[in-house]
Amino acid sequence: TLAQAAAKKRYPADERGQIKQFLVFTDGEDGTLAYVEPLTGDLKEWRLALDIADTKDIQDLTLTLIHEYGHVLTLNAAQITGGEQTCRTYQNQEGCALPQSYLNVFIDQFWGELMDEYLEIDSIQNDNAYYNALDDFYAKYQDQFVTDYAATNPEEDIAESWSHFVLYPRPDGD
Repeated sequence: TLAQAAAKKRYPADERGQIKQFLVFTDGEDGTLAYVEPLTGDLKEWRLALDIADTKDIQDLTLTLIHEYGHVLTLNAAQITGGEQTCRTYQNQEGCALPQSYLNVFIDQFWGELMDEYLEIDSIQNDNAYYNALDDFYAKYQDQFVTDYAATNPEEDIAESWSHFVLYPRPDGD
């Protein structure tokens, strides 16, 4: 298909090798479809996990796998410095985004004016208040995200944007 050809073109063979482990699991239908996680602290090797109970829709599965690869592409050792340190860019659970990393450049370009508001939301401890604030954040800035899920944090935004870049025609305008 067109999606497969586009995906193959945008997944360099030398970078696909970072996924060292494939896990098939289930948390029941309509739970987590897939995820990636680093196998080691150096961010060089990753696990891709796929829920077999949620793989019936091939288009959704394709989008999700491309999204998950987007995480590996943007959070690997060439993009993020792991470990405890002072971070002058964006800090996430994997580590600190390198200044010229895809994620840091993406944040500078698309999250500059949103970041302070997002960080306030991210610090909310109460789950209901947190999700309500995220919903309001998305509603306020809906025209700046490809999906509502993209508004949950910069890592999801870049992975969702990557998926749309791979699968859909380039939009008109900015």
